[in-house]
Amino acid sequence: MLTYCVILVCLCVLDLTMKIIAAFFVLILVANGLNFAGMIAIMRNIPTPEGHRLKAATNIYMWIMVGLYGVVVAVSMFWLQPKCQDGKTYPYVMNWAGFLFLINAGYQFVMHYLNYNLTWEGKDAEYDGQSKVEIFPDSYKDEEGNEKEMDTEKLKTVFNRMMKWYFWFQVVVCVYNICMQIVGRTVLHNSSNLACVGNGNQWVYNSVFGEVFITLHIFCVITQAVLIERVYYSIPHDEGLFHKETKAVASNDGFHNVNETLLDKVSKFEYPIRRTKVDDDGFTNVDDEK
Repeated sequence: MLTYCVILVCLCVLDLTMKIIAAFFVLILVANGLNFAGMIAIMRNIPTPEGHRLKAATNIYMWIMVGLYGVVVAVSMFWLQPKCQDGKTYPYVMNWAGFLFLINAGYQFVMHYLNYNLTWEGKDAEYDGQSKVEIFPDSYKDEEGNEKEMDTEKLKTVFNRMMKWYFWFQVVVCVYNICMQIVGRTVLHNSSNLACVGNGNQWVYNSVFGEVFITLHIFCVITQAVLIERVYYSIPHDEGLFHKETKAVASNDGFHNVNETLLDKVSKFEYPIRRTKVDDDGFTNVDDEK
């Protein structure tokens, strides 16, 4: 989430200052890569026997995507660099960054249709707590605040909510991304809405349309940041996966228990504090004999 915030700040700075094309490209590629990593991490860390099989089944796809991201980075560095020319203002590598997002979305569409090859039934669906990244902890808190052990039904509910958000997000952003790539490659590419300066390293807006088009890239990153926040924070928090654990340190005076109230601490003193009242003689202990 922090990385997305940094990306958004950098994109806004670029949009308001020097429109360096290479910087736009790198930030958008990183944002798309984080979207891929976030989705594949959930699919590969389901702590059940059938979840482990799903992890093995996604190995080929994961490494293919990592290789494709590597290819795009290498090509952008040594062959078709993220630069513009007069009459060719939208670099090809910007389209490739968008295509990687579309490939990832297409893969999820297929897996979602197949229900991720998960049955959620029998011993294969029993929670075993074994995963490389702990996305689904051993326990959770229910609506009444009672701590319970993670079970198959709860795991299924959380996983389905996460992946449902990913699915509908991919649907909306895919349509949005395809339209943006087509406009960039056809309308904007040969128009005068964007001009090239600085030896082809920077854009200059010549019209409102050119400015809006680049802003749409920023909006695409914003939607990905919202998705990550929803999937990795809001949903787990709502399902009780983020709950306060009792942490205490043994001590004679009781002042090191973080969950202990001040009244509890005072009650542990050997000689409790006595109440006093004002009398003719001044402050006199109410328990003293007259």
